[in-house]
Amino acid sequence: MAKQYKGQSIDTMPLSMFYTEGICLDFSNKGFQELIGVDDIVNACKKQNITIKEKDTVLLYTNHYKNAFGIKAQVLQQMQRDG
Repeated sequence: MAKQYKGQSIDTMPLSMFYTEGICLDFSNKGFQELIGVDDIVNACKKQNITIKEKDTVLLYTNHYKNAFGIKAQVLQQMQRDG
């Protein structure tokens, strides 16, 4: 956060503070309780041929829902939506 906005509420900050370049690193191969370490992030960047720059937004895709609740939960939710 820029120093001049420290202590201010989000509604008083310019929108430009919230627009950043973004990348997504795929960690869907990780197990449910397996940690993501610095080496994992470095290797994912190399594998995807990307570089994390200052002020980038980095999303870590973990496939958490499927790993935590499995396919059965997804099927049940779809059935509930479909009626």
